Amino acid sequence: MAKAMEDASKKFIHELKVVEASNTWNITGKSAAHVIAIFKSMVNNRKGQYGYCSTKKFEFKIGNSPTIKFELETNPSYDQPGNGRITRNGKALTYENLAKKLSQQYDNDTEGFAKDVKRVFKDNLKLLKGANEILQDVYILLLFEIGRRLVDDKNVSQLTPRKQAYDSLPISAAITIIVKLFEMKRCSFNDVFYPNGKFNCLSGEPETRRDAINLLRTQLEKLNLEDLKELFHVEEDEKSPEDTTSKDNESSEGAVSVVTGGVKALSLSEGSQKESKKASNKD
Repeated sequence: MAKAMEDASKKFIHELKVVEASNTWNITGKSAAHVIAIFKSMVNNRKGQYGYCSTKKFEFKIGNSPTIKFELETNPSYDQPGNGRITRNGKALTYENLAKKLSQQYDNDTEGFAKDVKRVFKDNLKLLKGANEILQDVYILLLFEIGRRLVDDKNVSQLTPRKQAYDSLPISAAITIIVKLFEMKRCSFNDVFYPNGKFNCLSGEPETRRDAINLLRTQLEKLNLEDLKELFHVEEDEKSPEDTTSKDNESSEGAVSVVTGGVKALSLSEGSQKESKKASNKD
């Protein structure tokens, strides 16, 4: 039997300090773990001017002339209280469109793409080099994919089986395996990002996503797990308290600590695979 899927990011989300509330976030030079911690802080702030509720907009900036800008338009629901849409220049980013562009940009060189992902996950300043917009878009989408699932149950008014089904998916572990498979040239961009791709755990119903993750799970015994840890590595100097918001929107609420292990425990036990088949709405 394949090994249980472990959380590849849990170990590296230390007590990273993020500002409690803002509508503009400067994430320049941050690791993937720190950006996920920011998303977690956002989706769990449900009240006030910067609360994560319907029709709110948040901006993310990387760099300063040139500057990479993304906008998050919130769209929470009972089943997915961390839901939202990432846009760039007013256009929504979708995995299907990215699959086509990735094949063109990288000429189907999945190994080169994987190496780029690993570099920018350690330090997003590297996104500014080469003006690779496709890499930039994938970067923010993947981190938001993890962060939006981290709404604590205590912060929602109504728990649903479908929410629990989504939250139980070991998405960060799946992403680390996907990057490794790209690096080993053992899957294509369409396998991961296209709607019917065999490893696409990023869209669709919880059960469909779990099927894709179970297929990824079978790859674990063939991979070096030590290599998987580096994707969410946190540098020592990043653990100190920092204000990551724009100076123009600095919060006066102080700092909130994102506790180690903020990402859900990502284990695929036999029991966790028995999710409800009644959900009908699509993500």
